[in-house]
Amino acid sequence: MPLVLYRTDCSAGPSPVIGFASDGFPVYGPCMKTSDGAIRRAKSSYVLREGVRQPVAGYETPYVVGDVKSDSYDGQFIGDYMFVGGSGDLDICNGAEVDGQYGYYLTEGYPYVLACVSGTPSRQFR
Repeated sequence: MPLVLYRTDCSAGPSPVIGFASDGFPVYGPCMKTSDGAIRRAKSSYVLREGVRQPVAGYETPYVVGDVKSDSYDGQFIGDYMFVGGSGDLDICNGAEVDGQYGYYLTEGYPYVLACVSGTPSRQFR
């Protein structure tokens, strides 16, 4: 996380805008205002899958360290996570609408930053 871009203490209030995504929506640090007016760290709605990675044609569990293989969903790969709507504060792109303004939030857990964009990217990004 780019900690020099924002404060990490949510007691000082919601995070200010630290940038803009390609679709024009603002990107905030981790502190968001909740529907009940509280200020706290935004929580991603991605969760770690349970069990072991499922075989896929042509896929072999990669070597992690030396000869040790890991076939558990342990966060090494993007596919280890799945979006579960409502399990956190944010949508599939790691954004939310607060006080009528949609924006993306940085989180301490996966996906950490934007997972996608909700709007239409500017032509300048194509």
